[in-house]
Amino acid sequence: MKQRIITASVMILVVLGVFLLRELSNFVFDVALCAVIIIAANEVARVFNRSGRSNDSLLLTFYPILNYLIIFIGLAQDIHIKYLLALSLLLALAMTILEFLIVLCGKKYFEKKYVVEGGRYKNFWIFSLERTLLTGFLMVYPSFILSSLYYLNHIVDFKYLTLAGANFNFSLFLLLLTILTTVATDTFAYFVGRAIKGPKLCPFISPNKTISGAVGGVFGGVIFGFIVYGIFCATGLSVSAIEPYMIAIYSVLASVISQAGDIFASFLKRKARTKDYSSIFPGHGGFMDRLDGVSFNAIFSLVFFMLFII
Repeated sequence: MKQRIITASVMILVVLGVFLLRELSNFVFDVALCAVIIIAANEVARVFNRSGRSNDSLLLTFYPILNYLIIFIGLAQDIHIKYLLALSLLLALAMTILEFLIVLCGKKYFEKKYVVEGGRYKNFWIFSLERTLLTGFLMVYPSFILSSLYYLNHIVDFKYLTLAGANFNFSLFLLLLTILTTVATDTFAYFVGRAIKGPKLCPFISPNKTISGAVGGVFGGVIFGFIVYGIFCATGLSVSAIEPYMIAIYSVLASVISQAGDIFASFLKRKARTKDYSSIFPGHGGFMDRLDGVSFNAIFSLVFFMLFII
């Protein structure tokens, strides 16, 4: 527990530093996010590779960079968000097809390295299909959905959006709301679950999660959702485009979705027969172990505020 607290404190200080530098330029946050997405995607890729499920980590490194270039150019050209999201998915599809072509062109190499009698892959075509689909999946999760944070970071830079009463700090508000409701959900679920215990939430996927912890996580998410909203309102940073009831709806849904993201990550790790994606953060695992809930919440926040606020 001591190591876990120390590591968490260091991570909080680093995140605070990034947000402080963000006040100088939004693109500081972009660069940090791009690096995090690349690391997170490769963490997941390595876990699958170690479990015998082959994928292309090189393409998974290039996709976040190319995806960011699409968003950067789209912002400069004032392209609509929905088209940028479509282009990001088309890029993932194109790179997935590219991976299939790479495997076909290197058939002899891949057959020699992966397709062996008695091994996981006994047929080249089964290998090529699984490698291609897994590489494509990893471009979407976590790379594409985490890239939603780019849009939240630049939401006020899209000139065609109607943000009644919003200013530059609206982007900061959305980022903090997304991240802190997720962190609060995870923290409250952990401590409430340990204190109350009770029936398991999903014993075959994540045996430590309890129903009491899940309910506690929802309360934590709602509390911190209103704390963030209250701070921005009290300091005069305009968020008048959002009503309190919207915060209540958002916080409940965000808490549930972040827990779903956590469970989904646990499912993938169980399939890959590993506990953590990496050990870069002692007591906490890797980047993706800390971003499993945020990844789901990032895309949810973008969709929610696009549909009901913007």
